[in-house]
Amino acid sequence: EQYFLLPVNLLINVKFFIYISPNYIYKRNRGEKMSIDPASKWDSKYAILYNDKYPKYVWDTWGAQIADWQERINPEKLRKERTERFRAECKQSGVEVMLLLLPWNMRYVSGYKPMTYTTGLCYVLAPREGDPIIFAHGTPGIQDRRQMTWLPPHKVRYSIPACIGMMGSGLWTHPEAWEYQLKKFADQIKETLKELRLEKETLVLDSYDPGAIRALEKVGVKTKADPAVMERAQEIKTKEEIKCARMSAAIGDFMMATLAANIKPGKTELELTGLMIHTAMKYGCEPWPHSYVISGPNTWPIFRNMTDRWIRPGEIVIADTVHSAWNGYMTCYYRTFCCGRASQAAKDAYKRIYDWLYGALKKCKPGNTTKDIVEAFPD
Repeated sequence: EQYFLLPVNLLINVKFFIYISPNYIYKRNRGEKMSIDPASKWDSKYAILYNDKYPKYVWDTWGAQIADWQERINPEKLRKERTERFRAECKQSGVEVMLLLLPWNMRYVSGYKPMTYTTGLCYVLAPREGDPIIFAHGTPGIQDRRQMTWLPPHKVRYSIPACIGMMGSGLWTHPEAWEYQLKKFADQIKETLKELRLEKETLVLDSYDPGAIRALEKVGVKTKADPAVMERAQEIKTKEEIKCARMSAAIGDFMMATLAANIKPGKTELELTGLMIHTAMKYGCEPWPHSYVISGPNTWPIFRNMTDRWIRPGEIVIADTVHSAWNGYMTCYYRTFCCGRASQAAKDAYKRIYDWLYGALKKCKPGNTTKDIVEAFPD
């Protein structure tokens, strides 16, 4: 039986129950009106269990603005707890200092948000004890020093752009210039390790970068690449991280709702993709989403490059929210739509695929292997 509420005078949240002050609930099935006497003894039949109408995750999708009257996402707590997890994992793994080259790892440990194009041109030196040192790229580092108030200003410095990490170890630079920059980079790290009194420790990198490792070892810095340290540190999400992920997922819902409302004959894949991206940016996605919309013959085999193709009546439309991130926490999920009324053949195909997918999900449990999961799908 479904219930809906007329406007109420007072809502008091009591242990997930909503108590309705003098007003009415209508029972939709029979249209029966029930008056609630506030003086009468509490009766659970006049209560609505919040989780019956809204899943628990709704609680964590607050507004994105700050509020002094509500405990929303606490960025200070977010950074503090991530740092604690990093330090605990370093202690467990016997790591004294790490060189972080991957942008998500830099941000996890320090709160530093590299500009997208600077990936490989900046890095973070993170000791197990003490503040991390940010090596920012170019003049944005001045703004970083101003804005990252949780770190002392001298902890934000200039990087030596050596095109390492995700830049592909000098892929885009002349060999002589690259070697020159690598030497300067290695000398900078060596001097900073001395400053931290960690020059005798093994420097652990969060990714295998042959150019960086070779340059560091050439100046006498012992190195080791161990991506698993940061992976283990981030395996279990803190409560604040989960809130961020739920906010990001909510924005993904808004993007899909925008798409669903605008699928019409004559619209193009590019136009619909633009509407999704506009919605994502409107609600605060960063740095920018790489969402896409594909239709008709582009949906199978799936083609991830959207085009200016016109969408026709009855066609299948597929969309993905890939790279839509809120506060650094990303979403990537697909939804399937139809332009107008779906044919019976499309419905049948959708049902078959749906059953395969959820049959595979049921196999995702402790003790099973990927072989068990694959067996849920046809050859």
